Amino acid sequence: GRYGDVFGPGVNLASRISQLANPSCLLVDAPTAELLADDDRYILTPFGETEVRGVGVVDLVQVDSVVRPSQRITQ
Repeated sequence: GRYGDVFGPGVNLASRISQLANPSCLLVDAPTAELLADDDRYILTPFGETEVRGVGVVDLVQVDSVVRPSQRITQ
């Protein structure tokens, strides 16, 4: 990136998806969800195909953590 800025198609997609998510909700595209599928720390729930401005139709997945905030270890 230039001057610490990061840009490109992936950043654009992430920005657009984050605008679609409700507060405290994490949405990712299906290829990203596939990378998390074998990680038992996450629950993946299909969100459905959604029109993403400037990108097109994207298959979205909601990601939830199995670990609740009250169970996290803080230092």
